[in-house]
Amino acid sequence: MLRKLPMVGLLVVAGQGSLSQIFFGLCLSVCSLGAQVHFEPYKHKQDNYLKLATEAAIFLTLLVALMIKAAPVGRGANEMLAITTYDVLLVSVFAAVLPVAFFLTVWSKQGQMKQALATGTSGDSTDVEKRRRAIKLFQLGIASGAEVRLLADCIGKLDFMVNQTTHVFISYRVAADAPLAKALYEQLSARVLATTGQKIRVYLDVARLEDGQRWDRGFMGGLAGSMVFVPVVSAGALRPMVGLGTRGEDPDYMLVEWAAALELQQRGRLKAVFPLFAAVTDNFFGEASAAFGGIAGLPDRVPESSLEKVSFHLAETTGDSSTAKLRALMCETGQTVVVGEPSVRQIIATILKYQGCKLSYADSESVELSVSRLHGVVEGCMHRVGAKKEGELNLGDPVSPGTT
Repeated sequence: MLRKLPMVGLLVVAGQGSLSQIFFGLCLSVCSLGAQVHFEPYKHKQDNYLKLATEAAIFLTLLVALMIKAAPVGRGANEMLAITTYDVLLVSVFAAVLPVAFFLTVWSKQGQMKQALATGTSGDSTDVEKRRRAIKLFQLGIASGAEVRLLADCIGKLDFMVNQTTHVFISYRVAADAPLAKALYEQLSARVLATTGQKIRVYLDVARLEDGQRWDRGFMGGLAGSMVFVPVVSAGALRPMVGLGTRGEDPDYMLVEWAAALELQQRGRLKAVFPLFAAVTDNFFGEASAAFGGIAGLPDRVPESSLEKVSFHLAETTGDSSTAKLRALMCETGQTVVVGEPSVRQIIATILKYQGCKLSYADSESVELSVSRLHGVVEGCMHRVGAKKEGELNLGDPVSPGTT
């Protein structure tokens, strides 16, 4: 019963016309006034100002009532103000302040309405101006059906973009690292971002590719729509690259992903590259050296078929087939692209120059540590994206390579 009883009704309990009733009402008025100032519950500031003026008038009325009720009968000579003075004060507030506040509120909102109606109506108005007009009219409660449909379409597109965008793209060699990639996917997908409260969205081909979809276009679309690129670098993943660079070979699609990721990162589409160095003995470089001579054992030849696929998919996904930024990155990391295109060794060596994390297949704790590190990388990227919205960061600035 008490939960359904209005707070104003509690004043009856205090005794009608008593000092305690006025005091209790004054306390409620102070709380209501403070809540109005703190929360500003109305979406238009003019409405909040009008409500604030009303709350102040109620507080003043109760305060005057308390002073008059507490004054001694006959009022002594030491009283500065007569009761009639308080009457004049209250009448002035209700007759002047509140009507003026109401008039200013209506006048200001009418000006907003006229400005909103005049915005984005010309024939050469841009889509952005039309959306702004629709938003203002919707806020004012006078949006037409066309404006509501425009906003619904815009929100639908934003929702589609958000659902299609992923935070982490895992690139791996199926024959060598499929179980590890799956474990990373499952653990990362369960993590929640503190910046947005949403779970981390992870792109793993077996989980994201739809039935009937071309897998090569699917993974490139996922790569271009991701924030952090995570190549799983292992001896088993690199060994098939030893024979690359000869004519007539089939493209190596893991190398295609890695080369495209470096190009996209330099363009600013990807915000970070975070390699995971996987090994049985927690020593990737030792295992790679024993398996095929290490990085030095990779061919210093241009994988033409793979790079052709990179350009083809970049053109399809982004409309720009150029790999100029990839070649420029080779030079930045101290490698000379002699023949105009990067070699297998140069692409892998560049991947290794990014700050990453070591993990062991046999150690579940190292996988959990890698997931935690990746979680932190995504949080950092999300923070930088948020800072950009406030004008604090240029998102076109790519994350520079670090050291392994």
